[in-house]
Amino acid sequence: MADYSYDATLIRVVDGDTVHLALTKAFPFEVDFGFNIKDTVVLQKSAELTFRLFGINTPETHGTAATTGGQMAEGLKSAAELTRLLGLGKLRVLTSKPDKYGRWLATIFVTPKNGPEMNVNDAMIKGGFAKP
Repeated sequence: MADYSYDATLIRVVDGDTVHLALTKAFPFEVDFGFNIKDTVVLQKSAELTFRLFGINTPETHGTAATTGGQMAEGLKSAAELTRLLGLGKLRVLTSKPDKYGRWLATIFVTPKNGPEMNVNDAMIKGGFAKP
């Protein structure tokens, strides 16, 4: 299955492992019109989709699962950390397939202004906000 990589903008964090993102991608095409007339045409596509962070699980923030066992407070902490991480800089989403609920499974990367690109999924686990 093919991997797809898109630049993204955060719309909304649903909980610690689910987000709504706006995606954009440019597809440049070289066009030869003949008579030594050449040009590059750029097709720009955008979409808004729901993503489930691949390979991690966080406590729920709403519903019956959140209210049983006191998970809601931990879920809200996870959602706050995901919001913080996604606000650090430019976002890139790598995805290949949807889950059983239609959300695309994604690895999200953020590039902070003065740092290297960071895997957000891994950062959530390393910070103790998610489990593998």
